[in-house]
Amino acid sequence: MILGITLLVFLVLQAAPGDQASSALGDGASEEAKQQYRQENGLNDPLVLQYFRFLGRLLQLDLGVTTPPAKSVASMIGSAFPLTLQLTFLGVLIAIVLSLGFGILGALYRDKWQDQLVRVFSIAAIATPSFWLGILLIQWFALGASPLFPSGGIATPESGFGGWLNSMALP
Repeated sequence: MILGITLLVFLVLQAAPGDQASSALGDGASEEAKQQYRQENGLNDPLVLQYFRFLGRLLQLDLGVTTPPAKSVASMIGSAFPLTLQLTFLGVLIAIVLSLGFGILGALYRDKWQDQLVRVFSIAAIATPSFWLGILLIQWFALGASPLFPSGGIATPESGFGGWLNSMALP
């Protein structure tokens, strides 16, 4: 399964329009410089050989570099990983608290109006695309008349737990 996914990713990258050498060096680069880049990076090799080289680098966690500017993809992911963990932890914590609360409320008032309200809210929450809800919340809170939450950025450790929690609300 994983090999199939890596093959699919590799083929999609190969089928993308444009040339890797032109992307890396820019459109103003000479044909000689582009040819040298293709030779140095093995882009002239058969696709099978390129795929196995891709797999080998992937197994070594060598995810390549961005173009332009040339930055290590692994280091970019590594720098964003702690913030991603914080957001994930907070999201899971909120989901657990809300789901337990709504579950208890639904169980206590089974087949009454409170239970029906919880069911409608749950179905609406599941059916609403999270990206769309996020955009609406950012427009409502951060860009509205009374900015309750910041519209971007992350709080520094000096701002304390409240500042961190405030910046995590609508990252």
